[in-house]
Amino acid sequence: MDFGTKTTKSCDYPIYGKAAAEAVSNKLADFGVLVCTSGEGISIAANKVNGIRCGIGYDDVATAKLREHNNANMVAFGQKYMALKDILKRVDIFLLENFSSEEKHHRRVSEIG
Repeated sequence: MDFGTKTTKSCDYPIYGKAAAEAVSNKLADFGVLVCTSGEGISIAANKVNGIRCGIGYDDVATAKLREHNNANMVAFGQKYMALKDILKRVDIFLLENFSSEEKHHRRVSEIG
């Protein structure tokens, strides 16, 4: 599913982030991948939707930890500050990583809500 803008012009990214996050929250999609200039704003918008855990995949390790430790269901990227090849690699990392079986991570995710 593509909820994105169809232009390279400046847009109100929260509209697109919220639409994608609602699809994940409503179980229409298992995961979501978001892109804006920095990744910050769109991840904040997504995290306003109940049941969403989104972070910025700013490097390979952090991207893996989003899934492994936080059971994140969305990842955001900043197109202005990341190379496309790195973003594509990190999408794979995000989708292939599993949530840890350690109790402490499950407990912490429950505390997040």
